Amino acid sequence: MLLDEGDVDWRSVLREIGTHVPVVLEYPIPDRATAASELAKIRRVLAELTSD
Repeated sequence: MLLDEGDVDWRSVLREIGTHVPVVLEYPIPDRATAASELAKIRRVLAELTSD
């Protein structure tokens, strides 16, 4: 299940732990393009955190 398809509010979790904790994606991702898209979502949230 991809990030925006699950029940977990992953953006809130990522904001809570901040930028000092390494992020790892460990779930089935069907292809490279989808993996890149999932990483981009995380990078956008992390960029918001560092710009505050």
